[in-house]
Amino acid sequence: MGSDAVARFKLSVWRPAQHGRPLDYAFTEAARTIAGGAFDKARLQEEIYHWHPGQEDVWECINDPMLSSELRDLFMESFAPHRPPEDRSMTKFGEAIARLGAALADDQASTWADTTQMVASALSHF
Repeated sequence: MGSDAVARFKLSVWRPAQHGRPLDYAFTEAARTIAGGAFDKARLQEEIYHWHPGQEDVWECINDPMLSSELRDLFMESFAPHRPPEDRSMTKFGEAIARLGAALADDQASTWADTTQMVASALSHF
């Protein structure tokens, strides 16, 4: 899955923007008509954390291709930046994490290993 056509994973955590001073956005009359009204600064969001594993495809380690596809869609499509902030809430993220945890509860579901598994495996060879 080294193709550039495959969307890579990036985890971003956002919150409503914390404004240090009042903001406004000047609309032209044409833009105001298209946008349907005044600028709504309450919809501004700011990124407060992100994790981007680079070229690693974090979904490739999941052994079941159907599960891999489901989880990729759950995290990539459900939280895509074009979706409104209310559709990308921390509650929905918690639900997605719960689904991920349930799906990967079996050690055989993924080739990823946590540190405890890696140490146990290494010690068993001695």
